[in-house]
Amino acid sequence: MNNSLPGAPRHQAILREVLKTYAEDDTILTIGVFGSVVRPDGDEFSDIDLDVTVPAESLTRASWQIQRLTSHLNAHGFPTLLVVRDGDNEAEILLASLDRIDLTIHAPETSKAEVLRDLVLFRGERSILPTEGTSAITPQAAADRIQYLHDKMPLNALYVA
Repeated sequence: MNNSLPGAPRHQAILREVLKTYAEDDTILTIGVFGSVVRPDGDEFSDIDLDVTVPAESLTRASWQIQRLTSHLNAHGFPTLLVVRDGDNEAEILLASLDRIDLTIHAPETSKAEVLRDLVLFRGERSILPTEGTSAITPQAAADRIQYLHDKMPLNALYVA
């Protein structure tokens, strides 16, 4: 587990509040960040990709845990402008500062390989996460998504002179 927080001072302040939000929640197994905020290519405009794991039986509380985080952020100087939910366990949170948190709450066994590659933990032990993870998207899922988008959206031709 890493005790230093990555990113610009704003990122670090937000992450401190995230950790405070879930400090007393025993269902949280790990809290970590990944993506550009933890890589050398990150800058003050990077979003915070937040990965939270809970036991599978606690996934029913994920929606409540997302609400709890936004309420805590609002009460502690980080007002939210917009929360876009993607199912019960994922949300994009846009703060008034225009900082963005992409939050996913999931069981350890559903950890994505792409996340595990960059993941920096601030709570919990790496040993409870799988060593490899699953692929974020299968070839069939990609093909299905492309077909869905093709069927749902009209195709427009763009003329370039």
